[in-house]
Amino acid sequence: MREPNENRRRIVVRGLRRGLGGYVWLLKILIPVSLATALLDYTGWIQNLDFVLEPVMAALSLPPAAALPILIGMTAGVYGCLAAMAVLPLSVDHMTLVSVFVLIAHNLPQEGIIQSRSGIGFAKTTLVRIAAAIAACGV
Repeated sequence: MREPNENRRRIVVRGLRRGLGGYVWLLKILIPVSLATALLDYTGWIQNLDFVLEPVMAALSLPPAAALPILIGMTAGVYGCLAAMAVLPLSVDHMTLVSVFVLIAHNLPQEGIIQSRSGIGFAKTTLVRIAAAIAACGV
């Protein structure tokens, strides 16, 4: 039989390893997405698309620059969206709207496939989630 202190030590070491693994996993998402977003913003690519994005984003009461974190969140997930938002000049109000949108309609390709296996069509679930996100943010 193991000593109680040995069990605690083993549990703590295992927890620290898992925590460090999760931290590294997050860094693998956050660093590249943040860097790419900062480069797109710095080089002016995001501003060059303002004329296309402005009408769509205005319906959500968001600036055109918010389209990038929303697209990243819809395809790559919540953490990618957060990484993109962190380097863009968005207000707290705008970040809140983007977060609500992405929490409703995040990781659409992967989750759409999973939901389609449960019997609900991929397009149907994706459209419902996007419509719900627009309704939540457009009001």
